[in-house]
Amino acid sequence: MSKNIKITFVVNNKNIVCKTQVGKTLLQTAQDNNIPLGNACEGNGVCGMCHVLIEQDNFKKFKKPSTKEEDVLEKLLNVSCNSRLACQTILTSNCADIVVTVS
Repeated sequence: MSKNIKITFVVNNKNIVCKTQVGKTLLQTAQDNNIPLGNACEGNGVCGMCHVLIEQDNFKKFKKPSTKEEDVLEKLLNVSCNSRLACQTILTSNCADIVVTVS
């Protein structure tokens, strides 16, 4: 059985607290909680529509982005050092209580 955790999405300056499970992606969690987050490539990591910003203190809790993900991020206009694709960002038990901003 997967461990439940809580994360917060910031959408248009509004905090939305969500319960989710370890092993899900940020995109799956957003979809499960009706968070507006694009996914034209259906979670395959090629469109960039699910771009999010992870609080800098929590960024290192995730596995490093793949080369494929970095290539997609490089093509986006509003990226920063804490940018990720939500479809490629898998939640682990140490991700509880993180804050993710939908860009």
